[in-house]
Amino acid sequence: MLVASNRRYPGFLSVIDHPGSGLSKLNKITRTVQDEARSYRGFHILDQGDKTLFLALARGEFTIGGVQNKTLRRWLTHYNSG
Repeated sequence: MLVASNRRYPGFLSVIDHPGSGLSKLNKITRTVQDEARSYRGFHILDQGDKTLFLALARGEFTIGGVQNKTLRRWLTHYNSG
């Protein structure tokens, strides 16, 4: 049994992503972006509102049908449709 687990361990290690790719994606979504005269704030990972949005987007029901504004508004009642 120990021999089998020792054989599987290198395979397990080979599928672990390098943390740098995740950090670069995190930096991208948390950065404020300027687009001509308008700026769009990045997400703040410790903000309760942003956390609620991410938890709503992670719901399994959006996996098959995709995200629609009317469906998402059910989970984000404190936001208006604008």
